[in-house]
Amino acid sequence: MSSDGPKRRYVSAKRAAASEANDARIVEAAFVVLQRVAEGGEPFSLEAVAKEAGVTRLTVHNRFGSRRGLLEAVFDSRAAEAGLQRVAQAMAQPDAEAAILMVISVFCDFWASDHRGLGGLVVTGAADPEFVEAMRARNERRRHIFGVLAGRLVEAGRLVPEKRADLVDILFALSSMPFYATLANGERSAEAAKALVSGLAQAAIAGGQVH
Repeated sequence: MSSDGPKRRYVSAKRAAASEANDARIVEAAFVVLQRVAEGGEPFSLEAVAKEAGVTRLTVHNRFGSRRGLLEAVFDSRAAEAGLQRVAQAMAQPDAEAAILMVISVFCDFWASDHRGLGGLVVTGAADPEFVEAMRARNERRRHIFGVLAGRLVEAGRLVPEKRADLVDILFALSSMPFYATLANGERSAEAAKALVSGLAQAAIAGGQVH
């Protein structure tokens, strides 16, 4: 019996693993370039990323297609590394207020993972309308999460229905990168910044409670 089939599957798996590792190296190199962008360094380009990753520009283009594709891959990679998937655990919390505070904590941890590099990502992507739209969609998912949790507070009789939209907007703003970055500047630690954001979120919830 020929062994060509199993051998081909082995080679294919090996190539897939090598390709995945190559993609990860390119994404990490892109984030390094974005950190330099945030510090006033070179502009972001596929050429700069290729140089940092030790590959050709064509390789970067073939793997990610465009600046937008690469920038989205960077964002998703950083989100995974920072544990953004914990949002699902937060949503499973039986208490809506506890869930909201956990979501706030998750996003603060995300921005704290490197808000300068993420800031470079946002600044670089601002010139790309398609990337801006992709990021807007991601942000709207965050707003939707708070909308669901605020709705649960209303259903539990813990939030005035008319205050729901205001609370969602406040939570959305509090959990944004620009707001966190403002608080995390200077001498304030990441934990101190998160504590401030969490306190403001609690105050916003209390302000809309049924009395």
